[in-house]
Amino acid sequence: MNFYANTLPIDGLQLQQQTQTMIERCLKAQARTKQQLIFGMLTALTIHGLEFPHNRKAQQHRNTLFAIARNAASRTSLKGVLFRVWTHPMGTIRLDCGIEITDVFTTLMQVAQWCTRIELTVLFDLVQRRQHQLLPTFCRDAASFLDSTGLLRGKSNIRWALAHTRANTDSSMETRLRLALTVKGRLPEPNINFRLQDNTSYDYWFLDLAYPRLKIAIEYQGGTVHSTAHQVRNDSDKITRLQLMGWLCLTISIQHIRTEQATATTIQWIRDIRRTRQRAFARRHKAAAL
Repeated sequence: MNFYANTLPIDGLQLQQQTQTMIERCLKAQARTKQQLIFGMLTALTIHGLEFPHNRKAQQHRNTLFAIARNAASRTSLKGVLFRVWTHPMGTIRLDCGIEITDVFTTLMQVAQWCTRIELTVLFDLVQRRQHQLLPTFCRDAASFLDSTGLLRGKSNIRWALAHTRANTDSSMETRLRLALTVKGRLPEPNINFRLQDNTSYDYWFLDLAYPRLKIAIEYQGGTVHSTAHQVRNDSDKITRLQLMGWLCLTISIQHIRTEQATATTIQWIRDIRRTRQRAFARRHKAAAL
């Protein structure tokens, strides 16, 4: 079973609550020492409001307070705080409340050791999203960082995630779906947020994932975003108009990738649909050539 199978995507309010709770814990820890602590790794990830990795290793340390030491000698004994040595380049920011944390880029490099390759790719996609990009030059900066560092825990994960991350995505579940198709299913990589215009109305949409040559659209439907009456009508209208344009629209939910078996079934389903469309398009092309 996929570890994220029982973890539904969390909304913005939950992220804010988790961030605030972690900040309060850091403030209490800082109050117990005169040393200026720098909180990093999974702790900083939570404070930055980034989605927590859905893999077991990371989840086991969800409540751990991580502080960064620049060398082994600078580590101190502080109850409830786990110090980790980080000798690589590091950027930090000081929050208005007084605590200091690693910046987003450094945090992502640090959490690589706690993530699976899939979940690290999800985080890399997150900071390069179509809207509200946090790190527009992330891939270039990460490549430079790797070239300038020596031994680094999680370095192979970072290289793998850099090869598989894609900018301009919209959600973590869309990333997981894309990777399920391409990594597990070994299917050709679909276009991300493919822009399609209706030649009649001149309206246009962005398709989550698409195989344009075969006119296959794959839309991930999350539980909260697509549950309002207005959005249901929009989705229905979009699918209908896509069908009128000759497109086949597949709607995928978390149920389709909840377990390894469900994921395998979904991959085979899409593989069969691609094969059927390829044959149909080939027959049409052959008939038109006669």
